[in-house]
Amino acid sequence: EMLMLISSELGEAMEAHRKGKFADWENYHKNVSVLGPKKAFETYIKDRFEDEVIDAVLRLYDMAAGLNIDLDKHIQAKLNYNRSRERFHGKKY
Repeated sequence: EMLMLISSELGEAMEAHRKGKFADWENYHKNVSVLGPKKAFETYIKDRFEDEVIDAVLRLYDMAAGLNIDLDKHIQAKLNYNRSRERFHGKKY
């Protein structure tokens, strides 16, 4: 179930990207003091590509915590492993 929720967030990210919906940080920062953080977020960031990607990341971290997986440790090990590999693992892309 958790994996499907993560997958659905990535699907929402793809749709936002396809529609060209990206966070508008410039207007967020310009208007956050006037609108307040909640309204500014909803107006300039919510449901945009970056927001959906972060939703997937947060769900991954939540799932990992529930399974007692130390994601930071595994990420570091994977990065170290990938540094030892050929670029694109010998493929064109």
